[in-house]
Amino acid sequence: MHPPLLSPAPKIVNLNLRQGSYLPTAVRASVFGLLYVLGAELGHFLSFPDHFATFWPPSGIYLIALLLTERRLWPVVVLVAMCANLTSDIMFHGQQLWVSLGFWMTNSAEALFGAWLMHRFVSNSFTLTSLKEVIHLTSLAAVISSALGAVFGATVISLAFQNVDFGTTWRIWCVSDVLGVIIFAPFTTTLISLGGPASGERQHSRFGEATFVFSLLIMLSQFVLGNQIHPYAFLIYPMLIWIALQFEMGTLSLANLVLTFIAIWNTKQGRGPFVGDDSIADQVLLLQSFLSVSAASSMVLAAVVAERRRTTEAVQENEDRYRDLLENINDLVHSVSPEGQILYANRAWRLAIGYQEQDLKQLSIFELIHPHEHSTYRDKHRRILSGERVDHWESRLVTKSGQIIIVEGSCNCRIENGKAVATRSIFRDITKRREHERELESSRKQLVEANSRLLLLATTDSLTSLQNRRGFESRMVEEVERAQRYDSSLSLLMLDIDHFKQFNDTFGHPAGDEILKRVSAILEQTVRASDFVSRFGGEEFAIILPNADEATATLLAERLREAIYREHWKDRRITASIGVATLTAGFPIGDDCNDGTMLLKAADEALYFSKQKGRNRSHHAKALRHIEV
Repeated sequence: MHPPLLSPAPKIVNLNLRQGSYLPTAVRASVFGLLYVLGAELGHFLSFPDHFATFWPPSGIYLIALLLTERRLWPVVVLVAMCANLTSDIMFHGQQLWVSLGFWMTNSAEALFGAWLMHRFVSNSFTLTSLKEVIHLTSLAAVISSALGAVFGATVISLAFQNVDFGTTWRIWCVSDVLGVIIFAPFTTTLISLGGPASGERQHSRFGEATFVFSLLIMLSQFVLGNQIHPYAFLIYPMLIWIALQFEMGTLSLANLVLTFIAIWNTKQGRGPFVGDDSIADQVLLLQSFLSVSAASSMVLAAVVAERRRTTEAVQENEDRYRDLLENINDLVHSVSPEGQILYANRAWRLAIGYQEQDLKQLSIFELIHPHEHSTYRDKHRRILSGERVDHWESRLVTKSGQIIIVEGSCNCRIENGKAVATRSIFRDITKRREHERELESSRKQLVEANSRLLLLATTDSLTSLQNRRGFESRMVEEVERAQRYDSSLSLLMLDIDHFKQFNDTFGHPAGDEILKRVSAILEQTVRASDFVSRFGGEEFAIILPNADEATATLLAERLREAIYREHWKDRRITASIGVATLTAGFPIGDDCNDGTMLLKAADEALYFSKQKGRNRSHHAKALRHIEV
């Protein structure tokens, strides 16, 4: 029989590395395929006489291939694995077709399930640099998926070979795949990372120490595992701990691989602490347990050390960045002892005061405060030392050259073990700002007058001298508020000169400008003194009628239309269309017409209706609603 050795064969993986495509796809595929073949042959080479597989490297390679490949390409990986599996099993080991297919489906399900678990509970990326990833790799991807796959694998073997114990086969398959994942997943990840552009930077600088440790590990492993002396097996653990503490995960993965090879080879040759009177299956299980525990525990330790190292480096980097920030910031930062001694002053503070760093150490902060503010500063200093935070603190300082600068900022206290040890302050030099404020104040009145003139220009139409749309909107807000306050009516007329564009195209823009001026004059002459006439835009005019109900507004609209129609025009008769809307006292004319915006909308709709019905007419929005109903 040939249990778990006949698993997936070579396949193309890592079609799209998530951590960066450092090598061409063909090269990556070739590397993975080669690793898979070498791993399978290594598993066969280290198998025991009765064809028991101690560990199966391709299980780790298969898993890493899926973890480092986009999910949409997983079917391609599985298909290539099937072709490679059939080639390896049938050509190299003489297996039947259905047996090879059974091994392929079993190992594919195991690898896919393990990869899915890692994506589900870890992340969509895989670097094996965190404790969480290591724990989930050893528990989810190794133990759980291997236990599930072993059920199907043992079933296939039981059907293919006679006199096979299902329980023993399941156990051997499961543990061999677990060991293959734990040993070869980190090792394969390390090999892949060697192709990255930063791989040279990641190589450990202590080459001599690494060489010495590996030499010692090989000699000690051969001594312990090459002799049948049980009590000495624990001597290997200090070496793994040393490597886990001093080197990266890649170095540790190589050490575990070397240890695995030495342990299995010596046990296979009948040497070492795992050889005894037990059956081969029991010897294999004892050996697998030792290697699994050694690899998993050392990986966990290495991950903890790596995370601690990254945390320490991050803290140091943040401290350096903080110091650099304080030193180069434009704000004035300094720290003062409870007695007033200057403990620290950043570059901006030193430049503002004019003292060098060595000079400041001989000075007290009170020597730099303006004499008129000594008592105020001492009082605030005591309050800060008592735990109070002072914000918006403005003070005057005397520089080395005798100039006075004005600073503004905040100050608090640093407390250690319940005792105030220093005050920390951050200020800004506002001397120039205060000078600018004085200059700005002198210019403010001039700006107010200029703004008044600009406002008049901004709200007046230069052609007709009427208020423009901006002036209309401002007046509209006032009139709506007044109508609501006094519960009075308010009407709005929207007037549009008919076929004005055609007139411009025919007689020219100068003639059109004259029409606009004359219509503006007619409107101002016809409306009441309290009404507001504005040029809304182009040939459109808006007329606000305060205290005008529906009847008054409608009558005035007709008067305006008649006045324009009966005017003597030079080139051709000019007519206008008008839309009327009213806010009646106490309630709006429509459910949605309850403010100036809706009033404008209603008048505009009425204007559109007047133009649609033939122009040279006026319509009221209320009547328009009755027509629509």
